[in-house]
Amino acid sequence: MKKKILFLVILLIILLICGGVYAFYATDLFKTEKEMFFSYLTNENIETNLNSEKLLEYYEKQDNTPYESKGEISFSTSEYDESNGLNEAKITFNGKTINSQKAFEQEATLDLSQEYNIPINLKRDGDTFGIQADILGESKYIAIRNENLKELAERFGMDSEYIPEKIEYNTFTEEELNQLASKYYAFFNEKLTDDMFSREKVDKQTVIKLNLTAEQFTNILTELLNTISEDEILNSKLPETYMETLKNATQELEEDLKSEIYSSEDNFEMGIYIEKRKTKKIEIKFLEGTSENMNMTAEFADNTISLKCYAEGEMVLEETISMQINENDVTYLINTKEYEGADNELAEINMELTYKNLMQLDNVEEDFDIDVTQKNAGTYSSYYYDDYNSEPEDTTINIHYSNQKTFSQDLVLDPMDENNAIIINDATDEELQNVIYNIYESLGLI
Repeated sequence: MKKKILFLVILLIILLICGGVYAFYATDLFKTEKEMFFSYLTNENIETNLNSEKLLEYYEKQDNTPYESKGEISFSTSEYDESNGLNEAKITFNGKTINSQKAFEQEATLDLSQEYNIPINLKRDGDTFGIQADILGESKYIAIRNENLKELAERFGMDSEYIPEKIEYNTFTEEELNQLASKYYAFFNEKLTDDMFSREKVDKQTVIKLNLTAEQFTNILTELLNTISEDEILNSKLPETYMETLKNATQELEEDLKSEIYSSEDNFEMGIYIEKRKTKKIEIKFLEGTSENMNMTAEFADNTISLKCYAEGEMVLEETISMQINENDVTYLINTKEYEGADNELAEINMELTYKNLMQLDNVEEDFDIDVTQKNAGTYSSYYYDDYNSEPEDTTINIHYSNQKTFSQDLVLDPMDENNAIIINDATDEELQNVIYNIYESLGLI
């Protein structure tokens, strides 16, 4: 009997321990508001998932497998002007790319609406980039090696103060990304204390709120910007000029923010709306007393994200992003609207981005349509007929991009050397002068 009781007590303890661990990680029973806040900001807890595994595989395959591409970019606008030659213009292109060797060749033709064609050839070989076109007066590529750029600028009489020695294309390793994530999680975990968080029920949803006074928000923001500008990983990856610009901007912003006069009633509020253990909405408010100075919301449902931004109670921006998947294709639909007042729509952007045949990961066609409309901003249609009562028309711009990519391990690209290129870095002053003269002469400037 004692053994049975002992066994049951041990079993109960085990169940309590296991249940407690489950309750902490698989439920919200023992989590503080602060822990729940950070937990429900993660991707796995947000209701909407706009990631396509096949799309990630597709981009990874481009990094590791050579491919041929063929496509075009076309432009059209309602503001047609025969003199500019841009309406109904298009660029056709085809070429080969080997990303693992940092190499590509592209033949492109700019086809203007006045039947004027400009053929251009582009080439990359490692850190050397070249362009060849008849209008430049050279049969060879005119190329620049991505090194000693300050010296090269000075040879052309340019101010080299803000020109880097080399334009860096550093990418972040997985370890570096994890370090950055850990560092800035620790930053927020330290700066945002438990008393800044609260929990409440709104209908069927649990709302976790972060509340900061204007002074708290300003102090945390300026310290964050300073931390970013001094970050060793970011400084090693991003261009020196970019980081210097960020530091200067941070100092200016810090001075501007600290010069503001705080009211004890002004505050920043961020709420996460949770239902059935999924994040349904994130809302950010900037309050001046009891009035909302700015309100931004992101709502998540199925494969859709809806974003809205209000200023002083009136909507200024609205955006919807959704993903559609069928048997072979993945399509992203993005609609953005800008407002000035509730009934005054200023502009609208519609994007339809389709990856055809994506599931096969070969012969994938990227088919993108972008329509930009500026409301009531066009010329008066009857202006030259003295009809001043007509309303200005909407101005529309359409951009269509298509690119079919076929993968092949057999692709080979020729190197760029003195046989097919004039590499500016290695050219003598006389050779540079000849190149510049030929370009000016070909363009009719001399």
